[in-house]
Amino acid sequence: DDSAIITINNAMAVFEEIRHDIERLPEMDFATRANCHAMAHAFAAARKDVEAVDGHFHARNTFHSWLTIGSIIIDVHPVAGGCPFVVDSEGMLNPWNRIYIPDPAVGKQIDHDAVRDVERLLRALPPIA
Repeated sequence: DDSAIITINNAMAVFEEIRHDIERLPEMDFATRANCHAMAHAFAAARKDVEAVDGHFHARNTFHSWLTIGSIIIDVHPVAGGCPFVVDSEGMLNPWNRIYIPDPAVGKQIDHDAVRDVERLLRALPPIA
């Protein structure tokens, strides 16, 4: 299906732009202030092509937030640390849709001041030449 290829290609281009912006962010406390919730919601506010999702990272049974473009998941601040990554959660046998579990109640616990702080830092980044 050509539309699926276009969606995946589009998601990969968006992921590369987000990853590049994360690399350009100034040093900050990524464990607390710029946590997964603040990062996901700040990017969703800054971009209209992604949606922030709050829920649980089931493998660790912990609160988590990530970005989506359709069935594509962009994890901007993975639970286990490391670097951002992208996966496709489509398909009944695909394990990702059982690991990233949406739960809107998690969003009620987000530090919105932290989201605004990351949003300000994103807006302050110079345009990519």
